[in-house]
Amino acid sequence: MPYSTPDITDSLLRYDRPTIILHWMTAFLVLLQFALGETWNWPTKPVHHLMVVAHLTAGILLTAIMVFRIVWRLTKGRHLSDLLVPVDRVFALGAEYTLYVLLLAEILLGYLWRWGAGVLSH
Repeated sequence: MPYSTPDITDSLLRYDRPTIILHWMTAFLVLLQFALGETWNWPTKPVHHLMVVAHLTAGILLTAIMVFRIVWRLTKGRHLSDLLVPVDRVFALGAEYTLYVLLLAEILLGYLWRWGAGVLSH
């Protein structure tokens, strides 16, 4: 039995506004941190320091957003539609949870690096 493509304009199939906003805030912060981390050695001392501080601040903000995002997701956030084909649902959830784990690992590694003063081992 072939499946029909659901109409994405249906409100049951769309994510809620807070989830969408949190998604784009997360994406922006990840890209900002990447850009800052890759380029902060280019400028001289005062600008370099500001870039490092901006990177650290964005990391703290990303941590807060991810905590809020997970709480929102577990409580009020809209989830994937039950109208999805089962295999699509499995892959979509797998990709989603993998991205959450990778983002949380990135945050944890950032804190460990900072608390370790940039030293991996003694």
